[in-house]
Amino acid sequence: MIRPSHGTICHHGLEPAVASASTFLGQGALLLRGVIPTARVAAMHSAFLERHRSYLVDLAHEDALKVGDRRFMVTVDLEPPFADAEVFAPAAVHPLMLALLALLSPSCVMGSFGGVVSLPSAADQHLHRDFSEELFPWTPLEPMLPPYAVTMVVPLIDVDETTGTTAVWAGSHRQRLRQEDYPPDEARWARMSVGDVLLMDYRLVHAGTANHSLAPRPILYVVYCRPWFRDHINYGIQQRLRVPHTSWPLIPERYRALLLHAG
Repeated sequence: MIRPSHGTICHHGLEPAVASASTFLGQGALLLRGVIPTARVAAMHSAFLERHRSYLVDLAHEDALKVGDRRFMVTVDLEPPFADAEVFAPAAVHPLMLALLALLSPSCVMGSFGGVVSLPSAADQHLHRDFSEELFPWTPLEPMLPPYAVTMVVPLIDVDETTGTTAVWAGSHRQRLRQEDYPPDEARWARMSVGDVLLMDYRLVHAGTANHSLAPRPILYVVYCRPWFRDHINYGIQQRLRVPHTSWPLIPERYRALLLHAG
């Protein structure tokens, strides 16, 4: 299991975030407990199932990427109940993202915002990195470079061995092994309750585990990145980030720099 952090960065300002950044940089993953209010997650769960019910069946979708057996990645509009800073810029996460990704630039940005739904009976997902290409393959220093993107996973239900969760291979973001060469017994499972979030380096090897329950398992994801990075691999058929015009007045001014890539 991934070792959680119990509110060590749940304050504004960078100093506490820097302490947690060192853990994240070494492991490539960090589990934070109780980051998003449970009532907010419950509202997002209901909204996701209502607005994206067409993806709750195992069919081909023109605007959703199939990311494994009975699993689909969908773009979620940044609108209520998702369009709130406590969702896309939690106080426990935003300072850490600035510490990790805003060096030499005024801010990090949101690269994408969406969800992945794993349907009942979905099998274990293939091992993968969220971005399968190296940015600088000609240098042996590539694995030692700081992160260029970080995924925040927000489960919309409690996740465990029954519903399935995310298995990660800690430290794999610092290695150049083929993703299929990582032994299954070295995986760490992220057992998470509603309100928890999991942060993962975009280079980390991970996989969703099988859904043995009778209900869909939806998770929300927010990708934070350096302003120059674009994920051209995972978004050939759908938008990375959608912000309806009616949502802009809901975004506090201090967080609008995050939405530089909004379309």
